[in-house]
Amino acid sequence: MKIFLRIVLGILSWQAVLGWLWPLFLMAIYAAHKPRFVEGCLAVDWRPWVTTPREFLHRINWPAGMYTRSELSGKWIRVAHKSVATARPWTGLSLTIGWGFVLNPRAGRRVLRHELVHTRQHSDYALAANIYSSAAAAVHQDPWIYLGLALTWPLLILPNFINAVLRGGRFNLDSEHERSARAQTDIIGGESWEQVEARRIR
Repeated sequence: MKIFLRIVLGILSWQAVLGWLWPLFLMAIYAAHKPRFVEGCLAVDWRPWVTTPREFLHRINWPAGMYTRSELSGKWIRVAHKSVATARPWTGLSLTIGWGFVLNPRAGRRVLRHELVHTRQHSDYALAANIYSSAAAAVHQDPWIYLGLALTWPLLILPNFINAVLRGGRFNLDSEHERSARAQTDIIGGESWEQVEARRIR
């Protein structure tokens, strides 16, 4: 039954399923490897050369305070920083587009679950786009309107980030989009919300 429902979900949010192309593209340019499917989503890992500390990481301060240049050796080194421990409890970049995501090879299971939350969010946005694009196509009797509007689903994510800034927060970390993923997967009191919910369902 779960497999059937996942197929139905994939059909209704087909634009999000196109997110599989994102990891495949990264593999094609030799930026990612180790492809595997997790709950219908295509996951890959960044190759080591991508996650190696570079000067641009320090210049844009991403992740905040993660890298600094040693005064003795002149090399870039990873350092502890309070914002890393609180706001960004994982190391490196993990990015999700639709049903595809790329993980830092050092990322643990919690980050994987975090990105899977984002894939479910993206399915919701894609389904919403399908609804309004179908309505517009029916009114104008033009299938091209449906296709054009259906592919605008990523725009539905933007209000999360804009509203976070307007509320005086940080563009990504204080968006409800990101807070939801962190709230479901961060360990609080020994268990994440996902783990508690899974036990309740069983």
